[in-house]
Amino acid sequence: MAYFWVNHKQTVDQERNGNYLWSPFNNANGAKNKTYDSMATAHPGDIIFSYAHTFIGAIGKVTGAAYRANKPLEFGTRDKGGGGTWGSQGWLLPVMFEIVAYPIKPKRFM
Repeated sequence: MAYFWVNHKQTVDQERNGNYLWSPFNNANGAKNKTYDSMATAHPGDIIFSYAHTFIGAIGKVTGAAYRANKPLEFGTRDKGGGGTWGSQGWLLPVMFEIVAYPIKPKRFM
């Protein structure tokens, strides 16, 4: 079993509510990104710490292998919505998220 830390920004609600993670294959400038590529290394049973807005607000368990997928429609377009500037193709990783009752602020423990 492996553990992954995921920093969400614009798409945290869509991903947690939809029980998945999605990332583009490349950065906006076309360069490869190791954190995006790590999506393909996750396996069922691995644990995801979902961090957004300075809190770990959910813990997830990977439920399937990552696969190539279009950017989720709920991410919006280039004009509107989070993730709008990303490319249209990327990795989709199925994850069953559990929202934590008491979000953890890691900075309090550093």
